[in-house]
Amino acid sequence: MIINMLFFTITIRNKPKSEEQMIHEEQIEKLMEETKRKHVNILPYM
Repeated sequence: MIINMLFFTITIRNKPKSEEQMIHEEQIEKLMEETKRKHVNILPYM
């Protein structure tokens, strides 16, 4: 019995980010950190 297999290689290239995208990502990261802190501060009271 012969098994024929095909292997595909997928490469993902990152596009260069514009300044707007970088700023937007930074804002999102900051908001996420703030929400995490708030949740951690609220948890002891539950």
